[in-house]
Amino acid sequence: MWNNYDNNLNNMKKEQRYCCEKCGSSDIEVRAWVKPYENNRFSTYYETSLAETESAYCCNCGEWVKLVEKEVEVKANDPWRCRNCGSLAVQQRAWVDVNTNGIDSFIDGGRGDYYCQTCEQHDYLVLESELMQTIKEWWGGTEFREMERITGYRQIDFSPDEGYQEFVDACHEWWNGKTTDEKISVYFENK
Repeated sequence: MWNNYDNNLNNMKKEQRYCCEKCGSSDIEVRAWVKPYENNRFSTYYETSLAETESAYCCNCGEWVKLVEKEVEVKANDPWRCRNCGSLAVQQRAWVDVNTNGIDSFIDGGRGDYYCQTCEQHDYLVLESELMQTIKEWWGGTEFREMERITGYRQIDFSPDEGYQEFVDACHEWWNGKTTDEKISVYFENK
């Protein structure tokens, strides 16, 4: 679905979304019938409805899951990003009026309808807020050796008291000093 956001950056918009029953992510894929003689254009969902589907794949969990519909708040400043590299340089295929160069409608038939100019991949997009949630979970589960490699800090340079809490705090301070784009870059370089 292509969303049109209000220009007011503080505006929150509520939307109904299908999400993973297990983790709540809306970064999901659902089996569908396509029309091979119409450039694999979407035809219908594989099962009768999304609410009844048991063949949804959650890209966050990496598992086949059941979907639940929930109302989520979407920030007006929540841009779409490439799911493979985190870039904002993403495009969606559209029908364009050749006389006015105005967009008539967007094509939303599958991975091939989205493109990242940075990694040159065709894939679905992810909202920045969802990507940042995934990155937050990744950073929270990072082992000490990986934190050392990423931050340049050495665990042995810190007191072993309280399970090297000073080391952990220094790494988290380093991480929290990063911008959103820097965190995305660190994530994709190290995941």
